[in-house]
Amino acid sequence: MNSENNVLNEKSTSVKSKIEETVRISRQRLLDVTLNNRLLNYRPSRRRTIRVVDEIPKEIFDILVLHPKTMQFKPSEISKEEIRLLFEEEDVNEDLPLPNLPDTEPLKHHTDRLLQTNLTKEELLKKLSYCSHRRS
Repeated sequence: MNSENNVLNEKSTSVKSKIEETVRISRQRLLDVTLNNRLLNYRPSRRRTIRVVDEIPKEIFDILVLHPKTMQFKPSEISKEEIRLLFEEEDVNEDLPLPNLPDTEPLKHHTDRLLQTNLTKEELLKKLSYCSHRRS
């Protein structure tokens, strides 16, 4: 009886490992991790990149995926010169880890359907127009 159980366990382990291997291989085939995948190998460009600023990724995900709604880009309310001066004054070090912030309610502009950008209205319209023409 014990030997029968051992044989059954070995067979089920063998079948399980074969299934796991098949699933692993199938996943690799489904996910394109080569340079052809634009989602993984994105290179920003001056003409078509619209940088979203001061937004919370989780809130964007909630709006777009969990509550399928559309979003729009919002131009900056300050001028390009003011933006440039702001970034010159700040000593930004992107290599430092972000601090752990307490869980707080997001601000109103984080939960609206507007994606804030650092572009003026004219620059934003120009980039959106360029992207739109490239798609058609």
